[in-house]
Amino acid sequence: MNGNKSTGVVATTTPKQHKAKTKQLKSSTKKFKILSEFARGRKLHRFIAEPIGDHCLHSTVSTIESEHSLEFSRERITVPTRFGTTNVTLYWFDADNQAKAQQLVSFLSGL
Repeated sequence: MNGNKSTGVVATTTPKQHKAKTKQLKSSTKKFKILSEFARGRKLHRFIAEPIGDHCLHSTVSTIESEHSLEFSRERITVPTRFGTTNVTLYWFDADNQAKAQQLVSFLSGL
């Protein structure tokens, strides 16, 4: 036996725990800036996100999804580079997740 016991219980986040996590998202952070861009309806990939201040967009997207119960749409696309082309993932919110993100951004902005 490896010492890990499965209880069969799935961990869930209570509304109070989610609110506590949400409060950790400060308006001056990279994560908040990227979330705000997506809430406005922007589609971003790693090269578009870099001038905004995110050098690791896939990680930020993953964190936003896991901490705030939001789901991104994704599409693999080819973009030009100075060396030719490369494949990247384009991220955006569908209408439902965009509305949730707008509510979260408004709440965190104190609006």
